[in-house]
Amino acid sequence: MGKGLSLVGGFLLGSLTTLAAVIYFKRSSSKEEKEDRVNVAKTVSSHEDHVNLITDIISRLWPHINVAGCATVREVVEPMFKEMMPKALSNLHFTELDLGQVPIRLDNVVVHELKDGMLQFDLDVTWHSESNIKLSANYGLNFGVKSIKMNGRMIFTLRPLTNELPIVSAIQYGFVNTPELELDFTGLASIADFAVIEKTIRKIIQDILSSMMVLPNSMVYKMDPACDFREVYKPPKSIARITCVNGRGFVVQKSTLGKDDIPDVYCLVKLGSESQWRSSTIKDDLSPVWNESKDFLLSHTDQILTVDAWDEDKGALNDDDYLGTAELTICDMLMAGQTIEVELMQKVKGKNKKSGASLSLACDICNFTQKSISSLKNVKHSKDKICGLLTIVIAGALDLPVKKEDAASFVKITYEKHEFMTGVVVDAEGIDALNPVYDAGFHIPLTEALQSSSAVKLVLLNGKNSVLGETEVKLNELEKAFAFHVSETRQLERVGSGGPMLKFAVGLSGVEDSHTAGTTTDLLRSSLRKSSKGIDAEDEKVRISIISGVGFTIKKKRLKKNDIPDIYCMVKFGTSPKEWRTPTIKDSIEPSWNNESNEYSLQNLNQVISLEVMDENKRGKDDHVGSARTTVGNVLLRGGEMEMRLQKNGRDTGAFIQIGCIKL
Repeated sequence: MGKGLSLVGGFLLGSLTTLAAVIYFKRSSSKEEKEDRVNVAKTVSSHEDHVNLITDIISRLWPHINVAGCATVREVVEPMFKEMMPKALSNLHFTELDLGQVPIRLDNVVVHELKDGMLQFDLDVTWHSESNIKLSANYGLNFGVKSIKMNGRMIFTLRPLTNELPIVSAIQYGFVNTPELELDFTGLASIADFAVIEKTIRKIIQDILSSMMVLPNSMVYKMDPACDFREVYKPPKSIARITCVNGRGFVVQKSTLGKDDIPDVYCLVKLGSESQWRSSTIKDDLSPVWNESKDFLLSHTDQILTVDAWDEDKGALNDDDYLGTAELTICDMLMAGQTIEVELMQKVKGKNKKSGASLSLACDICNFTQKSISSLKNVKHSKDKICGLLTIVIAGALDLPVKKEDAASFVKITYEKHEFMTGVVVDAEGIDALNPVYDAGFHIPLTEALQSSSAVKLVLLNGKNSVLGETEVKLNELEKAFAFHVSETRQLERVGSGGPMLKFAVGLSGVEDSHTAGTTTDLLRSSLRKSSKGIDAEDEKVRISIISGVGFTIKKKRLKKNDIPDIYCMVKFGTSPKEWRTPTIKDSIEPSWNNESNEYSLQNLNQVISLEVMDENKRGKDDHVGSARTTVGNVLLRGGEMEMRLQKNGRDTGAFIQIGCIKL
């Protein structure tokens, strides 16, 4: 499974590394360009050339990527059907599998400064393709997937860096947030539980991605096979302390039979792939006040925070009432200052509507530190406050005392109530099963005072029951170690004789004190307000306008009135999950919005403007007409206005949306 997902998540990593290096070094060596804001054309065209090169390479290699990707999907997903599908569909399997002819597209590349011996870059991955996927199960059930839409932002960390080729020893990569995924199913209408099947298949795919390559989880590709995974693995470096401050705008639910319902509001908060946190319930209050905080591991400021508000109801037959959802990035919160007020949106018949209520949230950033673990001493227990981080890395083992053909080894890690296992390594072509490589990293947020007698237990097993050896690392051993970190190749203890060798590392990190944490938050907020060209985002804003559209068509109908489209646009900017919706222009194949506009903070000219164009329906879901993406720099390069060509499933629709862009 790991090998297959490495292909899916890490395709063309060498080419992406080259792209990052070219952009980084070109940007670093051109101070005059940085200071010359007038020279937009040269900056934009240079960046576009690099990105287009990689996109073109992917396009040419797509027939091969398609074949390899299909093999990976079959290998990974079919076993999950057996575990997660209803019993009647547990034998669900692919009868045809083709990911289509439209390749993945890359854009919105941001390369960060070289720091701490590593280089990091982020990019958007967009894939809209017609596919030919058919599935079959018992009782003659057959259905398929005719199109796939996936949008996500990925982060790549290149480390360690050396002065010898290939320079980059390994690449750690993952999605910043769970990617958006839409599957257009066919043939499900004839199946009674089609909604369950549709939801389950999406969940299987997203669970696989979240558990393995959505931050704080990530995967690693070794450019140098000999590099030591203990030097590669990069655990989360920070904590985002999220505070639910208060809410307002909630309303009384009128009742015709009983007492009116004043809402009892609580919030469910989630960051990245971490577990959801629930606030307390504030009874009978239209303006609830919480001032409650929860710590989440933070790997990237573009991670999306999702907050759902609910009205708690009593009684087994009364479900809690959904009040609305807010989504924003950690970057959005830091840029806003101390607190940010966010509107709660409700999805009604598949459409987002304002609920009229809002929440105030706050965010502070605390860094982990290897200089002190005082935060782990004499702290009061609180499951919502992180006071340290325990990191365990298992690189591999040496000289297993088993026959090569019988090898099926893995390492089980135990710390108090936590338990993890590496992948199983078996004999196969190109794999040395007697000297297995596990390359697995795990981290445990600590919420209690350090108990020096506690220990991390490492057990090397072959199969489920055969123990090849074990060892433990006591926390008092870490307290005495340099930087509270132990990295060893240690002989394991085994009954009757010495065991094989295990290559591992275990480390402790403390959390900086509250004063330093406040400074860290201010510094990070300040750095985010500086664009990649040294522009202060507080003074640099951009106004995006939706002007008009052409090329839309009338749907001919035999027995009903022809359908003239009712067009509106959903607009996203940069990495924020927030969507801006234009008004709907009724019955028009050439809609005009009279420069309907919205303003955004401009961090760099490579920020992406993304459009999803819809045809509104009175009943049922709105129809997706097409989508388009471009950068701020591209629009400015064309004098501030540009026609964006709409595509659907990788094909031109013949329709265009004209947009405008002005730097304020």
